[in-house]
Amino acid sequence: MDFFKNKTIQHHETPQKKETIQELQLRKNFESIIQYFHSTSPTTKSPYQEALKAYKNVCDAATSQQELIYFLTSDIIFTALHTTVIEELFSTIMDNEEYTLELIEKFSEDTQSRDELINEHTTNHLLFLQNSGICEGCESCEGHQDISHLVPEWERMNLPYFTKLFLEVQTIFCFLERITYELIPKYPDIALMMTPNLIAQTRHHLAEYISKKLSEV
Repeated sequence: MDFFKNKTIQHHETPQKKETIQELQLRKNFESIIQYFHSTSPTTKSPYQEALKAYKNVCDAATSQQELIYFLTSDIIFTALHTTVIEELFSTIMDNEEYTLELIEKFSEDTQSRDELINEHTTNHLLFLQNSGICEGCESCEGHQDISHLVPEWERMNLPYFTKLFLEVQTIFCFLERITYELIPKYPDIALMMTPNLIAQTRHHLAEYISKKLSEV
């Protein structure tokens, strides 16, 4: 589950070093993407507001704190897997940019089959957590290592941890989904901006944004 990987942004600049062309372009692309994110903040299209609404729905459905954590964790894994698939779509587009809109259309058409597969992996990962990080073999074993860091928090039933992670995962997913289905069809070149490094920077920025929002509550 690549969503949980590569969250550390490497900074190689020193006061004496000038930006390379690639670094300058990455910075400009990042600023453009983040500007779009913040432009939606006061509106109903805010990815963070969508995440808060999803959180409220989960809270309303749960009948106990333990059930709430189970629901949150399930949604975290499901949504993180979806986000990874969107990132893979961006990589595919970069290798086939002449088919950008066709690839997005095909991606949209495959939603049901993709959801079914992701549901299976989500179930397997939840069983892994419930079994204290032990798995005797399943179709999702390769991905278990990517969520092993959740095991201690799961065993502590750490609600604040899973609440923050849920909001982070939901916000980045909603944001990338909006870029995919709303921005790129209008401005196809945006797809070429969505490199793994830019996405990692975006995650980092949104995580800090959510931490600040939660501290204000």
